Amino acid sequence: LAQYFLSKFARERGTTATRFSTDALTELKKYNYPGNVRELRNLIERVSIYAETETIEAGQISSLQSGRNETIKLPLKDAVSVFEREYILATLNRNDGNVTAAARDLGLERSHLYKKMKKHGLE
Repeated sequence: LAQYFLSKFARERGTTATRFSTDALTELKKYNYPGNVRELRNLIERVSIYAETETIEAGQISSLQSGRNETIKLPLKDAVSVFEREYILATLNRNDGNVTAAARDLGLERSHLYKKMKKHGLE
């Protein structure tokens, strides 16, 4: 399932990562996914957003899993804001800081992306 989701995100969103290292798959198997398939899908989506190489390594999985517990403790509004900031930042990084390209990838007008960047301190 993890590989399926990773391939799906690479195809649909043009993300870089297309496979997992053996250690990354081992790391994925260590976690008990109380949210079932949705939780696995969300983790793989986040991993694919941050990935800068074709192969996902174990450290990328563990760092996102450990940070997830802190986000879960936030009120929903704050958690959404954290995710939005991370998602925008990852999209900007994937587009080498090109705001126009990032806005296109995010499905936003460039001016709207600038407002969101200002809101999240990403100027």
